[in-house]
Amino acid sequence: MSEILNSEDEPSELNVPEKEGDAFIDAIAKNPDDMAPRLMCADWLQEQGYADVGEFMRIQIELSDLQSDQDHREKNRQRISALRRRERKLTKAANDFWQERLSRFGVTAIQFKGGMPESVGLRVPDFVEHGQEVFSIAPVSDLRIGICPDADVLQEALAETRQRQLEQLRRLSMVNAHDGGAGVVARCRHLKNLTSLGLHQGILTEAGIREIASSKYLKKLTGLELGGNNLGSGGAEVLARAAAFKNLKNLSIWGNRIGNLGARALASSKILRNLTSLNVGSNEIGIEGIEALSNSRTLKELTIMDISGNEIGLDGVRVLLEGLMIERLTELNMSSNPIRPEVAHLIAQSEKLHKLEKLNIGEALVMGGTGVLELANSTCFGNLTELDMRRVCTILGPKEMGAIANSANFRSVNRLVLKNNSIRVEGIAEFLKSFNLPNLEELDLSDNFIGPEGAKLLAKSKALKNLKLLYLTMSGIGPEGLAALKLHLPECEVIV
Repeated sequence: MSEILNSEDEPSELNVPEKEGDAFIDAIAKNPDDMAPRLMCADWLQEQGYADVGEFMRIQIELSDLQSDQDHREKNRQRISALRRRERKLTKAANDFWQERLSRFGVTAIQFKGGMPESVGLRVPDFVEHGQEVFSIAPVSDLRIGICPDADVLQEALAETRQRQLEQLRRLSMVNAHDGGAGVVARCRHLKNLTSLGLHQGILTEAGIREIASSKYLKKLTGLELGGNNLGSGGAEVLARAAAFKNLKNLSIWGNRIGNLGARALASSKILRNLTSLNVGSNEIGIEGIEALSNSRTLKELTIMDISGNEIGLDGVRVLLEGLMIERLTELNMSSNPIRPEVAHLIAQSEKLHKLEKLNIGEALVMGGTGVLELANSTCFGNLTELDMRRVCTILGPKEMGAIANSANFRSVNRLVLKNNSIRVEGIAEFLKSFNLPNLEELDLSDNFIGPEGAKLLAKSKALKNLKLLYLTMSGIGPEGLAALKLHLPECEVIV
């Protein structure tokens, strides 16, 4: 642990209790979900003069507790909002602190949990050479090793000498996956604690899936991500039949061309009955496949569904909305599908979407203003907290913007994405005039024609007093617009 405090710019008189620090790291690594040692570590860091880093840790720990379930979130909405705002202000300090200590070993893209680096990117050569140092500095449990190397190189990276680091891992992911790499992972006995495995965007085949399924060591897997491997329907059938995957809760197989046959195999699988989240986006699934998934009598625990990019039109959406599954869903991604006005009408009139908390219908340019008005005027989405409607219109005009802002349907929304809809100043003016979204904290207006005048309208509006995060990249607001936003919305972080 003392290594995390050793850097050239630190005060030389700093007294580092090495054994105490090492004990914190060991305790956190062994029990990553136990927040008690993290809180003690946060206090310790503050005592050493790193107040921002310690505070960041405590904030993330409290947020994790407050957001543990829907009821908890509702009761603590204001507290969560305040903590998120403070978290964003401290993120750079925390990231700089850890990057300074880890980047020299090749670590990239740090992601935090409980205030400490949980997930890091580390190329295989750097892992081979510096894995021990990285894992002694931070309680890493999620390793992203980038491009999967040849099997023999990967074998070296997972050698016996790295037993402690490997047994600390709960998640491992790589791209350019192949059967040889899958085999090496499957035969590594020190990966016995993995709960999630990602083998992405490669040439993985059914043989690679069988390697994972037959592993004597990967018995704790609850998450499997195999996106972008072109596995075909055969790969889906192997997944559906492999008894080793009976504990899976999260399965992502986007971009594998599984088609209707693969969708039917998943839908009828008795093995996958514990799935709570399924991503079958961009898989050339048609009406037959959607019908099978929607009416599955085995996928009864599913609450999160991604069917984006499957060319699902009117008939497919009708089948989905008439299915058994739809009433259970809390998150639905239908983006990059041809959601025309008549499709939007079906969605808007459905009484089975009352549990939805997150809805993504973006990248559906054919929806048009009529479709947007249908959704805004609906009364069926009272529990929505996140809505993504990026690029749904050639022009999202004043009428549509006003309807969105005054929609009873969207009153609980705290995150709204309207990027790339050719929104102009007039649309912004009507949005603010009609604004009745009291819970909105994050608004994405990127890639629109906002300009300096639109930015000034946003800045001076009292309607946005609760806004904490505003995205305006590629919106032409200029220095003048940015200055106005910073002056009048000091509590809001503006991303340009």
